[in-house]
Amino acid sequence: MEFISSKTNEKIKYAVKLRESSSFRKKENAFFIESPRLVKDAFLSGVEILMLFITEEAKEKYYDYIESALKTVKKSYIITEEIAEKLADTKSTQGVFAVVTMLDKFAN
Repeated sequence: MEFISSKTNEKIKYAVKLRESSSFRKKENAFFIESPRLVKDAFLSGVEILMLFITEEAKEKYYDYIESALKTVKKSYIITEEIAEKLADTKSTQGVFAVVTMLDKFAN
C-alpha cells in the first residue's frame, strides 16, 4: 500500500471530483463510495474497485469488512486522518473510501 499524506495529491483530487461532480462521474464511468460496509457490498456485488483509500486506524478496525476487497483492488492507499476528512461526505468519517466502476446499466 502506498502512503498519501498530501491533500493536493492527484488521486485525492480525482476522488473528490468524482464525489462532487455528476458529469465527471458519467465521463469517467466511475463513482466514489464511503464506508467499510459499502466497500464490502461493492466487492460482493462484483463491482470493480479501482482505488481504495483507508486510514491506518480504519484498516485495523474494519479489516474484516475490507479484507476481500484489499486482495483484489487495483490500487490501495493508506491516508492520513486529515485526508479522510477531506474525502468524507459525512460529519464523522469511518476512514474507508473507494473509487469503483459503474455497472453498465447505470452508466447512461
